[in-house]
Amino acid sequence: MGGVWLERNMSEMLSHMFSLASNPRASVFHVDAVYARKCVMFMLRSLIGGLLGERAQIAAAKEICLVIVKQMNTLGVYSKMLCAAFLQVFFL
Repeated sequence: MGGVWLERNMSEMLSHMFSLASNPRASVFHVDAVYARKCVMFMLRSLIGGLLGERAQIAAAKEICLVIVKQMNTLGVYSKMLCAAFLQVFFL
């Protein structure tokens, strides 16, 4: 797995990592969930920060924002106005 592969499959990789971190069946105890999220953050930092160039890192940040907005819409907790404000902050 290299930087080119990571750039091509960024959205699938991010969705998979976030689904692993947010899966309630993955951890029985709160401590397990915290450590699973820390592991995902370590993987994101090492993959995105280590393998990708500056443009690809910006594209990855946009992908992360889109995944977060998608999760927020799925939960139905946030309004569309809040999602639009969230996107404006990160894409300007």
